[in-house]
Amino acid sequence: MPLRVRALRRHLLDVRANAASDPAMRRRVREALDDVQLVLQLYSYPGDYVAEQPTLERMAETVEKFEEDVYGSARPKGKRQATVRFGAPIDLRAAAKAGRPRVVAADLTTCLEAAIQQLMASRTRAEPVAAANRARERSRAAAIPDTSAPGTAPQSS
Repeated sequence: MPLRVRALRRHLLDVRANAASDPAMRRRVREALDDVQLVLQLYSYPGDYVAEQPTLERMAETVEKFEEDVYGSARPKGKRQATVRFGAPIDLRAAAKAGRPRVVAADLTTCLEAAIQQLMASRTRAEPVAAANRARERSRAAAIPDTSAPGTAPQSS
């Protein structure tokens, strides 16, 4: 959090906490705190997130986050697709018997991080193949004539 914003927020919280403040002042402070919250939300946007990998997904994600920050809600943009993959199960009973809870939690966190990284790496290696398959399916679909209306050409989307 930027120092100036932190100092302003602290001052506003102090004024709000002061019971002697008149109601109009407290209302203005509440509105100012809402503005500070919006500033903090906007500050959280990484400046190079879209630029480092400019994809439609990242652009849509950024627009959705902005809408949610400004309007309080957002609707998904475009078509979405998700793949859920599960890694090998982890026996938590065996892990729990291994030692103190903090040590077990740290070990499990390390184990989960490694498993997730492995799943993500396998997805990254599989992505070019999946993209090629999708492109092949689109080209096949485009080659099949549209017979829904006589004498019409297939529609492209």
